[in-house]
Amino acid sequence: MLRIYYLIILLCIFGCRSPRPYIRIVDPDDRECVSGTIDIVADVSGEHITRVEFFVDDRFQSTAMHAPYNTIWETHLLNDSTIHSIVAKVYDRAERVGISSPVWVMVDNTHGKPRNTLHLVSGRINNTELEVSDPSIVVHPGDNITGEVLIRADNVGDPHWGAPLGGTPSWGDHIMNYWETDIWLPGGVSEYEIDIFLQAPENTGSCYIFLAWAHETDCSHVMALSYWRYKGSPEWHDGYDIADWTDIQAQMAIDSGYVRSMYRYDDIGYGIKYVAATAIRVQVEE
Repeated sequence: MLRIYYLIILLCIFGCRSPRPYIRIVDPDDRECVSGTIDIVADVSGEHITRVEFFVDDRFQSTAMHAPYNTIWETHLLNDSTIHSIVAKVYDRAERVGISSPVWVMVDNTHGKPRNTLHLVSGRINNTELEVSDPSIVVHPGDNITGEVLIRADNVGDPHWGAPLGGTPSWGDHIMNYWETDIWLPGGVSEYEIDIFLQAPENTGSCYIFLAWAHETDCSHVMALSYWRYKGSPEWHDGYDIADWTDIQAQMAIDSGYVRSMYRYDDIGYGIKYVAATAIRVQVEE
């Protein structure tokens, strides 16, 4: 009788447990050709889900803590005609893991890449030589940030067109802190030295110095990402100006010399525009 009692207890412990969480990727489709910025979407089932992690080519991308379980993947940084695997993992409260079957996609941005770019050639800020592939400096809160950078602009528009070049830190008052370099980029390839005079934020963390240009009539239009014919521009603090670019967009600027960004065209409409830009990472530490 006692043996039957223990058997019942074991069945309740192991037989009544909820099933392991399950996950599958529902977007993009397997063997799909993708381009631009895409959503990776996972379908999850199970109880007490705590998080979903996304991986591309076995490299961690991001974590989603709540439904809907999705993330954004920027494909412009990848070579065209390359194939990549996408996998998602789901965890429950007991730290049991469900792993999706891989989805394989091919990247093809041949019809969407811009030709205008802005690249860092060299630079020295606060006596630190910048690495072109990872331009970063470390400062303390409130430190002065001074130095100069050499940038290269490739303007393949009409040779008679000019384009204003400006800069902005990603911290502080976005209206007051952007600056005009007084440089109008001509057609073709050109290089310029840009002086940097800024003050680090008082809070610790990661932020950026952005340099950017576009075919607009005024630097304020570039910094506010709004069309010059839109009479209400520049619009500040709307979430779409250059100083609000994300870490992903900053890395895109460093790697490729341009950023795919939302752009305000009129009172009611937004669109996608490629903005020639580069970035310098500022790590503020105590």
